[in-house]
Amino acid sequence: MISIKKIVWQDTLTIRNEVLRPGKLREECIFDGDDDLSNFHLGLFLKDEHVGILSVFQNSNLQFPEARQYQLRGMALVDEYRNQSFGTKLIEEAELILSSLNAELIWCNARKTAEKFYKNHQYKSHGEYFEIKEIGVHTIMFKKLPR
Repeated sequence: MISIKKIVWQDTLTIRNEVLRPGKLREECIFDGDDDLSNFHLGLFLKDEHVGILSVFQNSNLQFPEARQYQLRGMALVDEYRNQSFGTKLIEEAELILSSLNAELIWCNARKTAEKFYKNHQYKSHGEYFEIKEIGVHTIMFKKLPR
């Protein structure tokens, strides 16, 4: 059985460390704003096993004119659960919550390797590729939410 629920930011750290920042210290997996109450974190559970995470920050990118913007950050699935539609379930839950918050636009710094995933969910690329030191090549992806 799959369930997705809001979790505290501290519960994202193990998967962030394992999947997104392997070999780094756990403290290096903390994002600025993790504890801000305007942000939220989702955990995907398969039975009782925590296998996926997604953090959503109320954060504007000045490249977009919309007033109510949110940024997806730190989306990750434990390796053996990738490519099984669990990422889709996480992003759909985040979009549902953001629609209820009257968000206008969702954006993220997507790893180049995740670009196809986001495009399959109607996100569009914006701008050039850029490098995030020690993490890899990224591109800005965005999606306007229906009003």
